Amino acid sequence: MSTRDWKLKDAVIANSQSKNWDFAIQEWDVKHYEVAEDETCVCGKEHIVHTHTIINRLNSNLLYPIGSECIKKFGSEHMKDDAKLSMRSITIMSVGKYEGKTYLEICEKYPDYIRFIRSNGQKAKYAKLVDYYDFWKSSHKTTK
Repeated sequence: MSTRDWKLKDAVIANSQSKNWDFAIQEWDVKHYEVAEDETCVCGKEHIVHTHTIINRLNSNLLYPIGSECIKKFGSEHMKDDAKLSMRSITIMSVGKYEGKTYLEICEKYPDYIRFIRSNGQKAKYAKLVDYYDFWKSSHKTTK
């Protein structure tokens, strides 16, 4: 286990009811997501941009900032889903027709844009938007 992993583990356990990592991580939910300018994760990783605030359901403790890689270490599908849902307010910063639009707005109103990104080999550049779209689409399936 790396030093960063230990720092995250120590911070989570110190702010949890349980003092066992496997149980402690089950106490947490994503409360907020934001794109920051230059933060340092609870684990010590510097220059993170995608940050989450997590809240403990049992004691209301907050941990911030938690980077997108550390969210994955909770190993919980609901945490990953919460993180993706909280990204719905992210705005596109690139120049063009979609600048200033939120991920959610693009998914709802401009699904052709996602297909365009995929077909033109730009998926890597817009990976978070494409991942959010896939998650959004799977959670909004309609029955005919």
